Formats: sequence, C-alpha cells, structure tokens
Amino acid sequence: MLICITACTPPQQILGSWVNHEALPKVPYKSIFVLALTQNISAKLTVENELAKAIAARGQKAVRSSDILMPNLKSEDEGSRELLAKVIKDAGCDAVMTVALLDVKSEERLEKGVTYYPLKHSYYGSYNRYAFYYFEEVSEPDYYITDNTYYIEGNFYDLAKNQLLWSVQSDSYNPTSLESWIHGYSKLLIKHLKKEGLVKK
Repeated sequence: MLICITACTPPQQILGSWVNHEALPKVPYKSIFVLALTQNISAKLTVENELAKAIAARGQKAVRSSDILMPNLKSEDEGSRELLAKVIKDAGCDAVMTVALLDVKSEERLEKGVTYYPLKHSYYGSYNRYAFYYFEEVSEPDYYITDNTYYIEGNFYDLAKNQLLWSVQSDSYNPTSLESWIHGYSKLLIKHLKKEGLVKK
C-alpha cells in the first residue's frame, strides 16, 4: 500500500502490542468513538474518515470526533477530559479508539550517480529496419535521499470502565501520502482488533 525505497524494508509494520486479556468483552462493542490526536485539522479529518469507514464496514457504528468536538479541545486539560467523556457518552459510544503520531525520524543516504549513453533510433531503408545511434556520454551526479520513518500508536478503551484494553505501536517507512498511509494502517488495525474480538469479524 505504500511505496518504499528499499525492498527489504517493510512499508508498514507492527513493532509491539499489548492486550488486557482479562478485561476483553465477550461481544464486540456497538459504537466506537474515533479520535485522531492531532492539531492538524486536515490530517485529523483524513485519518478519522478512513478509520470510521473501516469500522462501519464491519457492521459497527463509528462516530468521528471531528463531527462533534470543538477543534481547540485539548485532551490533556482536566476540564476537557471530563467534557470529552461526556460528549462520547452522549454520542452513544461504548468504546474509544485513538491514533497518535509519536515520533518522526529522518535519515539521509547517498545515492550514487550513473553514467550512460543515450540511445536513439530512426527508421530507414525498405526492409523495415531501424538504425541505432549513441549520443555522447551523460553523467548524473551523486545525490542524497531523505528517508522518513513515522512511529504511530493506536489505543482502544472501554468507555464505561475507563480502561485501556489494547495498544499497538507501529512504524511507517517513507509513506507516499497521508491518504495511502491511513488506508493501509486502518486495515492493519482492524486485522488486529478482529483478532481480539474488539470489532466484528
């Protein structure tokens, strides 16, 4: 789903996960509140839209925070946390899924330039043949490429118990766009959530 520079590096992978097996529900949740923890409104909408769509495809209701929360609400404020819990309950949700970008690491690597002879051909004669000609040697200089690795955390909470049930850390290597990344990331999350019985199979 994402294009990576080197074939040996996975474009997106799970680095680690934690599950509270004792607190897992016997049946999947009916309605899940989706919250992308970012101040970038455009990114927030993109991420929440894709995650909500992936949940809805399993036959469950998904409520996007961007539909009902004020853009300037900060979850780290005590008053905001209380308001957030009330808003989620009023929306009829019994679970919350959050996604947050933890870190970005950038590394530069040198790509060696190449030397080649441009080739052209032209039609000639009555035997449907082509003549091939070489231009003078062309050399391209060395250049640097910046590889970006994004570290993301997804969490799943039981709202009534105010309890963390599941947490997963992953990375994404050189994503081509936010849209392509979240499309693959949502599939990755749903796959693991299904395994734990948090979303419908």
